[in-house]
Amino acid sequence: MEREWLHREKGYELLLKAKLMELLALFYRLLPADMESGELLLLQGTYQRIRPSVEYIGRHYDEPLDLELLAEQSAMSRTYFSSCFKKIMKMGAAEYIEMVRINSACLLLATTDMAVIDVCYACGYANLSSFNAAFKKRTGTTPSRYRLTPLPKPE
Repeated sequence: MEREWLHREKGYELLLKAKLMELLALFYRLLPADMESGELLLLQGTYQRIRPSVEYIGRHYDEPLDLELLAEQSAMSRTYFSSCFKKIMKMGAAEYIEMVRINSACLLLATTDMAVIDVCYACGYANLSSFNAAFKKRTGTTPSRYRLTPLPKPE
């Protein structure tokens, strides 16, 4: 998917959509086989409740985000929002925000010549040390080394 996005050859949008559909099908297979359709509907309904917050994170990951603000987006109390978010996303809101920020940083490092400090700020981090620590935790390498790593060859 990354290769398609980076090279943007003819038809790349269709290929990306197809890969996303494949990914969704794989996630669907991970659902417990014994889950009742009512449970699935309940999960879907809960996701619909937190969706405004998930979308808000996607649009505003480069800004300061806190639980209160995210809960407001979904018209929930902080405690209930936190519980619903963790149940659906299988991680806390802070961990999800970090994941989105680091994924964005990876894309910027792979596709631009921005300085690492500029990538840090563009992805919502207040300082380089917290960015470097989060980046290394998520990717296993530093931002500078990540940039030097060649992209995998297409299959």
